[in-house]
Amino acid sequence: MRLVHLPFLLRFKDDMLAGRKRATSRTNKYGEVGDEFVAFGARFRFALVQKVELGWVAYHAHNKEGFRLPSEFIAVWEKIHPCAGYIAAQKVWYHEFERVKTVAQEEPA
Repeated sequence: MRLVHLPFLLRFKDDMLAGRKRATSRTNKYGEVGDEFVAFGARFRFALVQKVELGWVAYHAHNKEGFRLPSEFIAVWEKIHPCAGYIAAQKVWYHEFERVKTVAQEEPA
């Protein structure tokens, strides 16, 4: 396990902390299964890392990305990547993650 740096837009803070955003797709690979990162004061662990087509993310994983509709995911992708835009066949790295509970977060026995 390594601790990696993975930046997120502030707009994702509430969804990540509430467990509604459980994945991120990037043009680069940020880690391996088991690696961890810190975002918005919480620790997360990669549960799945794989290369997929961006169209697959938009239509099959938009909910895990924190969006209600594929079109919402596509709009944000285009905003973040204004030069390249959204290309459904583009290969990207899909990272699913889960929040790591700390001792303070665990419920008493």
